[in-house]
Parts: sequence; structure tokens; C-alpha cells
Amino acid sequence: YNIATILYVTFTYVLFNIVLIVDNMIMEVIKMLDYSPLWKTMEERGISQYYLLKNGIGNKTIYNLKRNGNITTLTMEKLCKVIGCEPNDIIKFTD
Repeated sequence: YNIATILYVTFTYVLFNIVLIVDNMIMEVIKMLDYSPLWKTMEERGISQYYLLKNGIGNKTIYNLKRNGNITTLTMEKLCKVIGCEPNDIIKFTD
């Protein structure tokens, strides 16, 4: 093997491991999000998913919310305005 091949393989291995570490860190943060307060707040206020859709909350966002996925802070603000609530009424963080 020449030095270029050895360096390439080493670099690829290191880069792959960095990606795995970052991916695991992101997944840990995502697991900490819980949107169950959103569904409870919506039920208490008689707000449906259809209402969210008609007021600018997209299908992809609702999909992410159902799976405790990421949403932007802008989307969080929009949800709060549409529902008439505070962020704590939408999300909680778990350990």
C-alpha cells in the first residue's frame, strides 16, 4: 500500500466515526423531546389536526410532532399562536 491509500483509509475511518458520534448525540437530544403536552392541550381546547393544517402547520410538522421529532423555534412560535398557548403547553423535555 502507498501512503496516499493509507491516509485515505485512515481519514475515511475517522470521519465515519465522527459522523456516528454526532448522529448518536443528535438522536439522544431527539429522544429528550416529548410533545405529549401538545396533544393534551389540543384536546382540552377542542383543536384538531385539521385546524392546525388550515392555520399553516404543515403535514411534515405534524408528522414530526407525532414522532417526537425536531421542529424549529419558528414552528414552535407558530404553534403557540395558533393554539393560544405557551411552549410548556406543547413540549416537555425528558431524561
